[in-house]
Amino acid sequence: AHAADNAGQHIRLGDSVGDNLGDVGRVGDDLPTGRPDTTPGGTAGHTPGGTAGDHMPTNDLNSPLRNGNGDTPSTAGTHTDGPGTAGTHTDGPGTGGTHTDGPSTGGTHTDGPGTGGGSHEPPSTGGAHPGGGLDDLGGAGDDALGDAGTHADGTPPPGHASSPERPPFMRDGDNPYGPRGSLTPEQIKEIQVYRANHEPGYFKDHYYSDGRRLDTKIPDESGFVPVQMDVDPVTKVKTAASDAPPPIPAKYVDSAELSRGRHEVLSPDTLQRLDEAAAHRRSSIDYSMSAERHRDVLGGLDDADSALREAGNEYKSAMTERTKAAEAYGEAIAEHQFIPEHYPNATKETLHGPANGNDQFDQLWRREDGGFVVIEAKSNVATTMGKRDIPHPDGKRSAMQGSREYFMDILKQMESRGRKHPSEALLASELKIALAEGKLDYVLIKGKADGGRYAGYEKYEFDIG
Repeated sequence: AHAADNAGQHIRLGDSVGDNLGDVGRVGDDLPTGRPDTTPGGTAGHTPGGTAGDHMPTNDLNSPLRNGNGDTPSTAGTHTDGPGTAGTHTDGPGTGGTHTDGPSTGGTHTDGPGTGGGSHEPPSTGGAHPGGGLDDLGGAGDDALGDAGTHADGTPPPGHASSPERPPFMRDGDNPYGPRGSLTPEQIKEIQVYRANHEPGYFKDHYYSDGRRLDTKIPDESGFVPVQMDVDPVTKVKTAASDAPPPIPAKYVDSAELSRGRHEVLSPDTLQRLDEAAAHRRSSIDYSMSAERHRDVLGGLDDADSALREAGNEYKSAMTERTKAAEAYGEAIAEHQFIPEHYPNATKETLHGPANGNDQFDQLWRREDGGFVVIEAKSNVATTMGKRDIPHPDGKRSAMQGSREYFMDILKQMESRGRKHPSEALLASELKIALAEGKLDYVLIKGKADGGRYAGYEKYEFDIG
């Protein structure tokens, strides 16, 4: 309630932390992420195994997702999921100031309330000014460079990337990757980088001009979504944004996709409950943005060290509350709308994972027929999916949330917890049996909000075999 009172207000510079901060939780708990994403380089949602929590929206290959499906710039201070069309975020802090489900230190946001806001043209990465003008002053040395930013002999200027050579394992013809499974993830990435530099139309079909992907759900002929790129502002040469191989992608049951609106809610009581959760999420977003502005204003003043520290702590606490409110909204939709609608007699199982949400599913339900429904819940349709590191024959690999590899690794964590909580090991065993018998549904629920009102949900089903 205290956070709601402060929502959207500019905090007075003289205010102390105690005057403006409500009851908030721990920073770093359950940072949510994820949009249905076969991205070999998607960002974290429940990123079990992440550095700051299971829902940490960071990614070795990519920055968080942009307007639903594309990539967000990886510079610190971009957010996803917030209010309005001029600044929306998606509920939770990440590392280095980039988050999905939450703002950081800047002011570029995607994923706002409702169905209309939150879509922006990709910002420039800076440093490239094809039009010349004042930006060319003092750059006489650049006059020796050709149109592609190279010297007359074709070599790039010092400190800039050179165009990659064709990989020796790249095939000719329509599919340069050859049969599925014939190349390692690193080799696939190498071919993708080469194609982005040399194959007409490939870069344009998959990327914004600064190297972010147009869509993180559409793979190329390899079966993997092209990796995110960095573009040299002088030579225009494209390189992979990370040397890590792409995460193992999730697969989806296309026929199981479903979208619901506000008017399709089960009952007035359910609608009231979901509206309350949506309003709390909205007020938490507004309050965290106000705390962020307060901190940033103090950061530009002299002799404000003490007040700046207080403002920084206030912002972190506000972000923690915002994250919790976002998670609560997504899970409320799953529990009070989706499950009663599609599995009316299912019973919720108790899980004993850590309080920060690491190494566990969001919800587990036992179906009336003895099977199970495993749910991953997100607060917003633009919230990005997570990934976790898993053992792999090729060495340590990442697996996207919703993949079979991700699912099985969570079962291993449940078995490990079984030493202290025997019910966890029993549930893991039952889940394996249900999966083998085709009695397990692995579902993704993504909430929709119109400001502080419930606006429906989207449902996807993972195909884990």
